[in-house]
Parts: sequence; structure tokens; C-alpha cells
Amino acid sequence: MNKKCPYCEKLLDISEVLDSGRYICPYDDCSKTFFFNKDRGELYKIEDPTEEILEDKIIVICQNPDCRQKLRIPNISSTLKVTCPKCKTSFDYSMQEEKTPHDFSGLLAEFDKALEDEIKAVKTLGGDRTLVLKEGKCIGEIARERIYQFSVERKVPVADETPAQIEIMGRNYRASIVSFLEFKINVRITGFDGAQIPFALLKIDATYVLRKLKEALLLLGFRARSANLPLKVFNYIPVKCAAGKPTFTLLDNNGKEPDSYQTSAIEACLGNEVSFIHGPPGTGKTRTLVNVVNDFANNGLKVLVSCHTNIACDNVIEHFIRYEHEETIESLLTKGEIVRIGTPVLQNPRIKSLTIDTIYDRLTKELGEEKQQLTDLINSLIEKNKRYYECKQIFLECEKTKERVERCKENISASKHVIEKYTQEENELNRVISEKYELLSIAERRNAIINFFKGTWPKKLRLAVQNLNNIKKGKIRNRLEEEKRLRLLSNELEKLNTSLSEKLDSLTEEINIEHIESVLKET
Repeated sequence: MNKKCPYCEKLLDISEVLDSGRYICPYDDCSKTFFFNKDRGELYKIEDPTEEILEDKIIVICQNPDCRQKLRIPNISSTLKVTCPKCKTSFDYSMQEEKTPHDFSGLLAEFDKALEDEIKAVKTLGGDRTLVLKEGKCIGEIARERIYQFSVERKVPVADETPAQIEIMGRNYRASIVSFLEFKINVRITGFDGAQIPFALLKIDATYVLRKLKEALLLLGFRARSANLPLKVFNYIPVKCAAGKPTFTLLDNNGKEPDSYQTSAIEACLGNEVSFIHGPPGTGKTRTLVNVVNDFANNGLKVLVSCHTNIACDNVIEHFIRYEHEETIESLLTKGEIVRIGTPVLQNPRIKSLTIDTIYDRLTKELGEEKQQLTDLINSLIEKNKRYYECKQIFLECEKTKERVERCKENISASKHVIEKYTQEENELNRVISEKYELLSIAERRNAIINFFKGTWPKKLRLAVQNLNNIKKGKIRNRLEEEKRLRLLSNELEKLNTSLSEKLDSLTEEINIEHIESVLKET
């Protein structure tokens, strides 16, 4: 909705989501502070004194014109959300600054609100993302941490240096996004040193950078002693508007100087606290920047060139390298005074040679040799650890095999005892059957009267012999099954003894589990 400023009566766009509170008229010829009542949708002048500063408190007046209740709030230099207990009006209050006529805290509040809106928008679009990464391969190393390039299934807008967590083979590692190009992503991983990663899951919090920026703005509100520079950035206060003549001018390979527009821009940057260089691609913005930095650096100043992406920073470094034929640039490069902080994206060895890690290796050869010795020691310890871990596994397997051998021997002994028992029972049955056959033979030669008195009826004897033979067959069947089981146990014992012998032979020295555990703990 549109409302008129209560001072200059120019139209203002008051958003529906704007909270009640103090705001500054954006028109330069006004820039006065007014109060917006969200419930009524009205703007009011703030003409009366609104604060009384005590030792640790500030007494402010409710900025609802129909209330004007005095409120006591903490005396801190930050923006507070104040709610009047009488009329329930809520408004943002920040301590007024006496040094400048403009509201620096209001400027910070606008940035804070814009960042909050951006965070909400990112969350709406899926701020926490999990990307499926495939075909990862190591493409470089920065500060002893490896950079891996992966293929991704979809493009996701993620800021460089966004921290993340990557899951590789069920284990989580800290990571950060180096760059995102089409369906390729470069990731810096901490603590992982494999050459390839076939599959991984990358968990990204896309709001991280925005939240860190909000925290930085909050600290800025506490620590800022002077608001002049940011107010000049946003044209609240005029800059010097002076020209500074460069001490050094960089010529290209053809001996060509910067053109008149670039020269004007260089002089403006050297003569002012804040300058903006704007222009279409190819107009020499980066060349102008390199000239300005070169002039400052060779006049004894320290310069920080900060870019919004890693690749933009690489482009600036490449421009410095283009002018290494110039004595001033060559001196900076040779002395290691041009340092690339962060992770280069462009695979240019000259850029990588300017990283802290590379400069460190070049300027500290002795430490580099010590590093190599430590690396060799680490590798030897890893190899020793691996060898003793294998010994531990073999030792444990030998112990298990010995237990199986003992159980197998016990089972063989028990099986032999069962076979011996079946054999004895068969022999006893054979003896009884033989006696029955002999008695049957006698009974068949007797007459019926004698068999009657003797109780030796041939028919009963034949039935008894048949039953005994059936029992004998069962005993034989059980003995044969047990003999088969014995053969299997014997074969298993033979295999176990062979396996145990091979495993013991692989242990080249007399070793015990206590010694193995001690070495593993040491390595």
C-alpha cells in the first residue's frame, strides 16, 4: 500500500508485512524518521524527544500517538523489539546515534530483514538439500585437503564455500562446496584421502552463508564506532570526490596504457574512501582494479581483494599474472606478497602456486622435508597397523579353528563310541539269532508232543528269528549312518587341520593377542 510521508508528503510503498516501528524516509531531501502503526496502517511524525538515557536503562515513549506511555528498556546499542504493555503496540527501537544525522541502525535493520526474507525464500525452495553424488575423483589438493569432482543428477544454486556434510561408505566427513558447474560439483573434503569415490550423499544447508551474514551484521551493530563509511557507500554522506594520481601505471604486453575512462576510474579509486567501478564486459574493470591494488601495494599498504565467488578471485589473480612483465608485479609475485586465500577453481598451476599452502612449501624447504619424514612415518605406521590388524584377524581365526577342531574331535570320539555300541549289539543279536536257528532246527526234527512239553513251537521260533533279524537290520542301518557321519567328521577335521596349519604358517613370528593389541594401540 502507498502512504504519504508525514514530513515531505511524498508517496511511500509501505509493505503489508512491515512491522510497527520507526523508519526513515528514503528521499534524500527529507530523510526524517517517522513511526508506522501496522494495525492502523498510518504514518506519524516523531517530533517529541523519545528517549531519556539513565545508567543502565533508557526511558522511551511508546510511538503510538494515541498512547505515549513511557517504557523502560535496556541501554544497549542494538535494535530491540519493544511491546507497550498498555496499548500492546510493538515496534523496533534502536538507540539514536548523535555522531551522524542518519540512522545507521535502521540501515542494518533493513539488511537484516532482507536477509531474513532471503532465508525464508531459500527454505521454501528447499534450504536443506541432500544431493546424490557419483563418479567422484580427486582433482587436486589445497592446504592438505583433497578436492573431489562429482557428477550430480540436477543443478542446485549453492554459494561457494558453503559448508556441508558428506557421507561416504556409511561414514560422515566435513566438506565445503568449492564450485558448481552445470552437472559437476567440486567438493573439498576433510579427513578423506581416497583416490575415487563411486557414490556419496552430500547434505547442504543453503542458508548457512545468509545466517552467518546476519550474525556479522549483528556484530557490526555492536562494534561499529563510526558509521561514516557504510553511509557513504549508500550515498547518505558524500565521499571526497577527489582524484589521486597513480605512482605506478601498468602497461599491457603491447605497451598500451589504460584508456582515459580506466585512468579516470583509477584516479577516483586512489582519491576516495569508497568507489564503484561499473561497466559492460570487456571494458577493463579488472584491469583497473589490478592497477589500483598494484599502486597501493607498492606504496606500502596491505590490500585485501574479496570476491563473491572463488572463480572471480581466480580471474583477478590471472590478471596479475598477465602483468608479471611489469617490475612492480614481478616483485610482488617473486616475494610471495600476492597470496591467494581460499580454494582455487581454475586449474591454473600459476594460481595454485600463489596459495598459502604452495607458498609455505616453497619458502620453508626445511619444514617441507620434515613434513615428508612425518608423512613417511605415518605411511609406515599405517602399513604396520594394517599388517598387525591382519595378524589379529588370523590369530582370532586360528583360535576359532582350534575350537572347531576340538569340537570335531569330540564328535568323532562320540561317533566311534556309538558305532562300537551298534557293533556290539549286532554281535549279540547274531549270537541270539544263531541260538534260535539251532533250536528251530532241533524243534523241526521233534514230534509235536515233545515240542508241546518243551514249549519249542517251530512257528513261534521262526517269528522270533524274523523279529530279531528286523532289529538287526535297524541296528545295521543306524551303524552305517553313523559311519557316514564319522567319515564327514573326519573329512572336516582334516580340512580344519589343513586350514589351521596354513594360517599358523602365515604368522611369521611367535605372536600372541596381547602383543598384537599393544602394537595396534601404539600405531
